[in-house]
Amino acid sequence: AGRAARRRSRKRRVCACSAASRWSLSSRGARPRRAEARLQLGRNLEARKDLESALPALGAACLIELAHVDIRERKHLDRSIETASAVILRADPGSRLKARGHHILGLALGKRRRGAEASRATSELLEAARIYRSIGDRASSAQVMDTLGMLLAAQGRLDPALAQYSIALVEKTRCGDRYGIAITLGNMG
Repeated sequence: AGRAARRRSRKRRVCACSAASRWSLSSRGARPRRAEARLQLGRNLEARKDLESALPALGAACLIELAHVDIRERKHLDRSIETASAVILRADPGSRLKARGHHILGLALGKRRRGAEASRATSELLEAARIYRSIGDRASSAQVMDTLGMLLAAQGRLDPALAQYSIALVEKTRCGDRYGIAITLGNMG
């Protein structure tokens, strides 16, 4: 009984840490948390308004999430790439913000689906995953692996895509992220 209780306690700590670290904005007020919830529901316009209102207080963390909203809306990919590149340059080495910048840059480059940019997208995503792993953020690392899997699948590279999805699935299972597991399984087909 003692061992099972320790496992449950450890799992709660890991999941709580992962959920809190998933977004650099979550611990910074009601508007960013509401924006995160609205993004998960696909309510991009409302999320954009929340992020724009929090921009003066939160700066680069809001900018990178606004770039993510642009990508989700399939708008302004060039602006998203510029924003993510600028955030990466200004962010502290090994920080969550730098990792998020690499993730958003890789996502934007991958959406363009151009030859050289697809290779750069892969590099950016791998760098994001490396930083997230180095700071112990399994949930965000798994999210990056999902993005990498989608990029590889879009290129027709199904075996490497499946490998990335499998890594994401293992990490999400370890964190107890049921919503994330469902997304990864859906991506796997």
